[in-house]
Amino acid sequence: MPLNPQELNDQIEKQAGRLKEEARRLEKNIAEAVEYYRAADEYKLSVIAKEHSRRDETLAYPISGLNEVVAINPSTTDYCVVATDSSPIPPDRHNGTAHFYVINIGRVMLRYGEKPTADLDSLTFFETEDATNEEREYTKASLLDTEAALKELEAAYELALKHQADLVFRDGPLTLWRSINLRSKEGTELRNRYYSLLDQFDKAQIPIVGYISNTHSNAVIETLRAAVREESKSGRVFGGVQDRMLFQNLLKPDTRGTIFASTLGEPKELREYIDRIYFTYMLTKYEMVRIEFPQWLALDTEKLASTLSLVLRQVELGQGYPVALMEAHEQAVLRGDDRELLRLLLEDQGLLLTESEKGRSKRLRSI
Repeated sequence: MPLNPQELNDQIEKQAGRLKEEARRLEKNIAEAVEYYRAADEYKLSVIAKEHSRRDETLAYPISGLNEVVAINPSTTDYCVVATDSSPIPPDRHNGTAHFYVINIGRVMLRYGEKPTADLDSLTFFETEDATNEEREYTKASLLDTEAALKELEAAYELALKHQADLVFRDGPLTLWRSINLRSKEGTELRNRYYSLLDQFDKAQIPIVGYISNTHSNAVIETLRAAVREESKSGRVFGGVQDRMLFQNLLKPDTRGTIFASTLGEPKELREYIDRIYFTYMLTKYEMVRIEFPQWLALDTEKLASTLSLVLRQVELGQGYPVALMEAHEQAVLRGDDRELLRLLLEDQGLLLTESEKGRSKRLRSI
């Protein structure tokens, strides 16, 4: 049933005043956060971030100058970029494929310069589950995104070596953030393989970045809050402020800010991995972006500058989003007809479980 415009308008009018007041309060909180950040003591923030141990709280400490602003010039040199993305079909008890899942990996190589070339394709992985082991089935299903991240990284590494890539993109963070199932046997194995593969990029000196558009991270803001709490024991400050709002007021277009490292209170077994990945905020002409990269790249100032230059060039070519990542997404995405093909192939092999009426109704609506 369509929206009732009159009823919707009446409700919006009733809440307009409150929303405007919240917006004014947020602007005030942002201004206070900017003022505090500019005057903050780098050493103090580092101590607070490194010594914190609150469970499930991510803080950040500066690796470079706290008020550092570095200009980035879009690259004009010849270069090769690789990107991967993934699209999974998880187990679904309603559509009759509960004991199967699919991961489709989009792979893209784009070479720019005198001899431009492109290599675009996808890799599809079909995996089965043990229908008699419900606990393991649940664990595997909950780790599907982690397994997809590993397969993305494997595909990117292979393609980058083959084409001697100057830049590798991953859509989203390089860090595998906390999950209770990362502590399971299967999760630990996937995590170790993932970070071991990241080390291979280091050994091969292949720059890789995690590109996070429209980021909602607040690690820097949480660190500022922790510092204020230590000073005054006050409650929550800088309410509603996120990192991107802070750096929107600190950076100019085509610049990056401070390089940060993250700290994590719990689980302890993830700390050593998170310590090896740094991040910065970069303001393009289009949006604020969080860029993650390995420690080795952060410590090589010249290499980092050239890498971010290539990132910015890709953003400009894509008019706001890296071309290589857009193409990787197109190669990876699984649409309705792809899902229907999977169902038909399973049915042909006699492997389709009984489909629920709920699943059938959802499937028919999408056709």
